[in-house]
Amino acid sequence: MAELLERLAADPAATRLLLITWGEAVSEPALAAVAGEHLARVREQVEERYGRWAAEELGLGPDRSREWVAMFAQAILSVLQGYVVQSCLLPGFDHDAYLDYARTLAAQ
Repeated sequence: MAELLERLAADPAATRLLLITWGEAVSEPALAAVAGEHLARVREQVEERYGRWAAEELGLGPDRSREWVAMFAQAILSVLQGYVVQSCLLPGFDHDAYLDYARTLAAQ
């Protein structure tokens, strides 16, 4: 997640494009479908990457592991979406503080 936030920080134009795309997706069904597919893929990648880890490192059984990783993937999406919105719209946005927040959340 930190790596993705760093990539977004390095490319503010792409970050703004994401925000514009999401805004347009609200009223454009075809764009909403594409944006939804993209976000679903991101969530799936998080679930794939951390599903096995949750079972091995947290000692969770299969059902509990799936529940945990689904919740974690949703939190990761929220952090990424929050970064895009806040970095584009908040005056004085502090990238480093947000990155610290993201790392703290992921460590929970």
